[in-house]
Amino acid sequence: MPCFFFVSGFLLKDKYLADIWTFVKRRFKGLWWLFVKWSLLFLLLHNVFAALHLYETRYTWSDFLNKTFHILTLTGSEQLLGGYWFLKELLYASLISIFSLKLVSMALPNVKSGGVILTVLFLLAAYVLSVVPFKIPTVGSKTLLAAAFYMAGYSYNKFPFSRESRWPVALGCLLALVFVSFFFHGSMDCRSTDIFIYFVVALVGTVGMVHLAGKITGRVQRALDYAGSKTLYILTFHFISFKLVSLLKIAQYGMPITALSAFPVIAEHNTFYWVLYSVVGTLLPILIWEVVQRLEALVKAK
Repeated sequence: MPCFFFVSGFLLKDKYLADIWTFVKRRFKGLWWLFVKWSLLFLLLHNVFAALHLYETRYTWSDFLNKTFHILTLTGSEQLLGGYWFLKELLYASLISIFSLKLVSMALPNVKSGGVILTVLFLLAAYVLSVVPFKIPTVGSKTLLAAAFYMAGYSYNKFPFSRESRWPVALGCLLALVFVSFFFHGSMDCRSTDIFIYFVVALVGTVGMVHLAGKITGRVQRALDYAGSKTLYILTFHFISFKLVSLLKIAQYGMPITALSAFPVIAEHNTFYWVLYSVVGTLLPILIWEVVQRLEALVKAK
C-alpha cells in the first residue's frame, strides 16, 4: 500500500500548484465519486449478499440511511469493499499534500527541499496523532502516514537516476526488505515509534520496486501494464471473489454454509489456500471487467 501512495505522489505535476482547484476537482471526481458509486451499489445489494450467506446480518431501513450517510462522508463503506479505505486515505493525503506544498512553495523557491520537509513533518504528525488521546474526525495517523509516502514519492521524482543504477538500487533495496521482514512486521495501521520503522522499511521496498519496474520490458511489462490498468476492478471485486474459493473450502472440509461470511477469508486450513485466494482474487475481477466491456460493446453495436 505505501507503494501506491508513493507512486501517486511521484506522478503529481507541479502545474497544479498554480491551479489547485483543478487538482481538487479531479481528486474528488476520481476518488470520492468512485468510493461513493461502488459503495452505494454494494449497499443496495447488502441484503441480497446476506441471503447468499456472504454477510451474517441484514440491514433495516434505518441501517441503510445510516450507511448512506457514512458513505457520502467517506467515514464508512461495505465490508466487501474493505479495501476502499485506500481511496479515502489517498484523497485526504493528496489534498493535504497539495495545499501544504503550495504554502511551502511560497516560502521556499525549491520545491524539492519543500517536498522533503513536508515528508518529515507528515511523518512526525502521524506519530503524534498515534499517541495523543484525542482524535481528529476522519483524519488519523494513517492519513498523515499516507501523506508522508505521497510526498516522499513527489520528492523522489525530483532526483535524477541513471538507468545503469536501477539494478543495483533495486537489488539492494529488495534484499534489505527481505532481511528486515524476518524481524519486523508492520502495516499502515502501525502506532507510536513503529511508524518510523515502518516508513523506512516500506520506503526501501518501494524504491526497490520502482527501480525494478524500470528494468522490466517485453511481454512481462505488457502483462503488468494490463493488470495495472484494472487495479480499480481488482480493488472492488477481490473480496467478493474470495467467496468462490471459500465455497470450495467449505465443500472440501464439510463446513457449514454460514462459514462463507468469514471475512476476508476462512482462516482454517489456509496453508496452501492463500495461493488460490490470491490467483482468484486477481484474475476474476479482470475477467469481470472483460465481460462488462464486451457487453457494452455489443449494446453499442446494436
